Amino acid sequence: MEENPANIFEYFARLILFKKREILKENKINFFFDSCVQNSKKKILKENKTIQIKKTKKQKNKNQKSKITIIKNQKSKMQFLSNWTINVSKIPTYVEFNQDFVENVDYELANIILEEKDESIAVECLTYFSNLVACIDKSKNELKVKYAPRKGGLGRRYPDCPKETYFDGRPDPKFGKYYSGLITMSRKIKNTIFYYQNWRDYDQVKGHPTILLEMGKRNNVPLPAFEDYLKPGRFDEICKILIDFYSADPDNLLKKKDIKWLFNKTIYGGGFKEWINDIKNGQKRDVYGKPSFTHNPKMVKNIDIKHSLYKEFKKDTKTIIDLVYHNNLELVNLVCDDLPNTKENLWSRKNRLMSYVCGIIENEITFQAYKYITKNGICKKRFLSWGYDGFTIPPPTSPDFDEQ
Repeated sequence: MEENPANIFEYFARLILFKKREILKENKINFFFDSCVQNSKKKILKENKTIQIKKTKKQKNKNQKSKITIIKNQKSKMQFLSNWTINVSKIPTYVEFNQDFVENVDYELANIILEEKDESIAVECLTYFSNLVACIDKSKNELKVKYAPRKGGLGRRYPDCPKETYFDGRPDPKFGKYYSGLITMSRKIKNTIFYYQNWRDYDQVKGHPTILLEMGKRNNVPLPAFEDYLKPGRFDEICKILIDFYSADPDNLLKKKDIKWLFNKTIYGGGFKEWINDIKNGQKRDVYGKPSFTHNPKMVKNIDIKHSLYKEFKKDTKTIIDLVYHNNLELVNLVCDDLPNTKENLWSRKNRLMSYVCGIIENEITFQAYKYITKNGICKKRFLSWGYDGFTIPPPTSPDFDEQ
């Protein structure tokens, strides 16, 4: 097949149209950041609780909507992507990340969250957040964040979280200066901060499934289950079907996020049985197998039955994983250098490669959107919270017409 580098604005147009998330949806309260500045007293919304903060701002430009318009034909191409293959030497270096990013975090607000000791937030999450708060510059309400990629300088950028010493016992000079970023904090904590400070959240819509479906289309590989999964409104229908099929307790039903996690987990080779156990135990594992505990274990039925919707998605995923693996020898040797090419390691090697391939393409898409908003004055360079498949930005500065 003739080489055809992917044009980010043509091939992934649907993916780049970022959406505004519903903030604090987990608390069954929906807030949309449609106006530049929210009105009157701000509240920290918590489950069954409201803490009022005695600070006010004037409402400005009430009907002004926040959105990013992406120009489809803009000349920005993924030169590193050809068919199913990623050319490692052509991946951008993203020198922007060599400098600190800055997150504006209200120090007073952060301490109120800590002092409240909300029982729905795990103690370890509050401890983690406390370490972050300790790194906030109180005089500026600024948190410096240093982002770094994983192995080989590839894929997603993660906030550094240095320990007090290196492995050899030498002190790490970055300790006390950096401690992760808001993206890694408890959802309730970071969403409270984003809501109170009027930040806007933009992310890719079903990012990795969309990336893989578009790659399939460009390479004439039919993926009917992915096509079905991504139809407008279809995901809600799939969730309802699978929630009914697997929920055993009518008073403690599975949620959309549980079903979404099953499909996302599958993309990286995750298993159905592991997902069932995670739901039953109130435990969730990330793509690296690290457990992340939740506080709501759920009873599950049909634990030995894979629903046909899932089986078809799993079938499509296997097709993609095999194609990606067999077309990326250079990349797999780089990211799996600690996993010898043996039969026993094949599953792990494929899973790790899929995570990197999706992360590399996802990061490029997010970075192109970042370039767009900074170039057009929507956000200052490096003054935002980087979120892997998107970002959260402060409200744009608006003129105060009352004072003009």
